[in-house]
Amino acid sequence: MEVLPAAHFVEIGDRDTTGLLERPAPLAYAICDSERSSQLAAWGRGLLIILEADVVLGHLGLNVPDLDRAKEYYAEVMPMVGYETFLATEDEVAFMPAGGKRGAYIFLYPAVEAAEYSRHRPGLQHVAFMVPTRSDVSKLHNRVRDLGSEIIVAPQEFPQYPGPYFAMFWSDPFGFMLEAVCHHDCD
Repeated sequence: MEVLPAAHFVEIGDRDTTGLLERPAPLAYAICDSERSSQLAAWGRGLLIILEADVVLGHLGLNVPDLDRAKEYYAEVMPMVGYETFLATEDEVAFMPAGGKRGAYIFLYPAVEAAEYSRHRPGLQHVAFMVPTRSDVSKLHNRVRDLGSEIIVAPQEFPQYPGPYFAMFWSDPFGFMLEAVCHHDCD
């Protein structure tokens, strides 16, 4: 049986409906290109492709110089990359994957010490968010530009990476480089 790269699939379901698995797992996927779609149809009804990792990054914590500004900015951006507010207090804000999806939570804390951040020094280089469609990348580009973010790289294909790889890069108000990437050819 041929194993297809994950980039050929988009999730369309959220659990095993066949009873073939010992535990529920994300498992229904559609193939984005027509050649593979017809191949899947030829394999027959009931074929399931399971692409679930048992281990994911739990959370990422970032210190910011202005937590109120971070709350305002990320409240606009995070829903566009599939995240929702997990908690918001006076001294932290956190976002989680929306709709009960698996993935890393993002926590933002007020920095205790003042320091200039640079993605070119040792430490965090950038954070990438996978979005389902290329148009989501473009919509995000327009929104962060409207918010006054510096666009580092406008939406485009990246042929130097295993494809499909359509992405854009920008800086948040504190200089953190963020990426929105779509790994699908379909939109």
